Amino acid sequence: VNFLILDEPTNHLDMRSKDILKQALKDFEGTVLVVSHDRDFLDGLVNKMYEFGNKKIREHLGGVYEFLAAKKMESLSELELNPAVQARREEKKESAEPVDGKQRFEELREYNRKVRRVANKIEDKEKLIAKLEARIAEMSQRLAEPAEGDDVATLVKEYDKMNVELEKAMQEWEALQNELSELEGK
Repeated sequence: VNFLILDEPTNHLDMRSKDILKQALKDFEGTVLVVSHDRDFLDGLVNKMYEFGNKKIREHLGGVYEFLAAKKMESLSELELNPAVQARREEKKESAEPVDGKQRFEELREYNRKVRRVANKIEDKEKLIAKLEARIAEMSQRLAEPAEGDDVATLVKEYDKMNVELEKAMQEWEALQNELSELEGK
């Protein structure tokens, strides 16, 4: 019997690696049990979902988006919310006008697009921060032991400039993280 159990298999994978893994699992001739909060990864991969909670296990036939629509949720992380927050969200959703499937799909697609865009910006900002930190460490070393012919005043100016850029990049990264948290909280 071919049986795979995967717990959050997409954590720490880039988009290409996720796609390769997803295709490999689609081609796998056997049963796959996947624990994941990654909607995009689960979409088209699963045909049944299990919900664990309140000392019960509930089976849901269909894909991840059918499950979310049935639960009136936008993300799998909403399942982990405390009951009071969940109840307020349910009240909001019930008071809203009914939304047809196509409109709901478009809203979810736009939401996913926004989340991906912000996540990509965060990744780019993290790469910039890493480069700046490496450059600052290098500059710090040069300042600690300047080579003959080094213009120390110029090195200090460049070092200060890099630190200002790093501070700005970290503030932008923090703002993007807050934006992502807000998006995921909706």
